Amino acid sequence: MRLYAARGVQEYWLIQPHPALVEVLTLDGDAYRIFGVYTDADQLHSKVFPDLVIDLAEVFTLPVPPEEQIDEIRESAPPYASRPSAPN
Repeated sequence: MRLYAARGVQEYWLIQPHPALVEVLTLDGDAYRIFGVYTDADQLHSKVFPDLVIDLAEVFTLPVPPEEQIDEIRESAPPYASRPSAPN
């Protein structure tokens, strides 16, 4: 991500197949900020390409070959996700 930001790539998509989730990040200075988070029930919108609208229900309902199906995903929160503030 840092390399893309350094090269001026204006938009970066993180796509997770299960559960269906797409995070659209846009370049703000030298770092990416979350522009939108979408599930398979949403239509994805791009800030960089305003006329681009993708119906994610169509994307995430494409058949997955049995050998490529995922049983389980374990991962921590992404480093750019905002964390709650510590109580005062």
